[in-house]
Amino acid sequence: MNAEEIKQKLEEFDKRWNIINDLDYQTEFEKFRLRIINLLNTNRLLITSEYLKKFCQIWALEYNEDLYLSTIFQNTVINSSKTENNEKHFYKLIQSLFYLPDEGWYNRYSNEMKYITDLFDIIQDIVNYSNINLSVSINNFNVILYPKGEKELDEKLVNQVLSFLNPDSNTLFKEGLTSYLEVTDRSFIDAVDKMRRTLEEFLRFKLSNKKGFKENIKELNTIHKADKKDKQIRNIIINVFNYLDEYFNENTKHKDGDIDDNECEYIIYQTGVLLRYINNIKFIK
Repeated sequence: MNAEEIKQKLEEFDKRWNIINDLDYQTEFEKFRLRIINLLNTNRLLITSEYLKKFCQIWALEYNEDLYLSTIFQNTVINSSKTENNEKHFYKLIQSLFYLPDEGWYNRYSNEMKYITDLFDIIQDIVNYSNINLSVSINNFNVILYPKGEKELDEKLVNQVLSFLNPDSNTLFKEGLTSYLEVTDRSFIDAVDKMRRTLEEFLRFKLSNKKGFKENIKELNTIHKADKKDKQIRNIIINVFNYLDEYFNENTKHKDGDIDDNECEYIIYQTGVLLRYINNIKFIK
């Protein structure tokens, strides 16, 4: 029985016994943090000196060559997990664990980069146990932590989208999700700009050309007409593209837009809807 199934069973138990979960969000986050610390304390990660040196560089921590690796791990990774009280910074710390090994390190651990998939599976289980604003996804050994939306929307508009994008648009989409997680005015602008470039690159890929975003919106409309798509659906799709083009020009062209969390989330989900639609148009070559 996996973590999600166990959580569901326990919730069913609560309903049968009329147990009300009245824990506040901070308590739920602390439970999540403890689960992560328990993971780190089990030493299930294969640690090398280079791995720990990189962690210390990222987080500006002292690396003492005279100490055993287990002691350095305790003093840096575990202690950082215990003392980082900012929720988003804590998620960033977890994200950094997936950036530490280099290619040679992967090969020492496993020829199939098993470290990434093992760590992802464990952390995904921990997330499934926890009631926090966090989701995780993996695509080609690239792991992304991002704010949790509705489960069904995340599955359809984030995880499934990552599975079919071509390499260029896939990279841009993942970079946009990462920027969104940073939760700053500048990162929201960057996230939205990455969504624009994702749409632009995926249209180029599906239409087999190098045209710009606006030109390919017209190209898509021409193909719609030739294929006799329903007029109202065609108008909705093209109008959404055109409105987005205006929005992108006003807010990301000069990197000076005023974009908040809610707007940024909407653009990400809207981008996912359009990418799924484009991908499912069989007549686009």
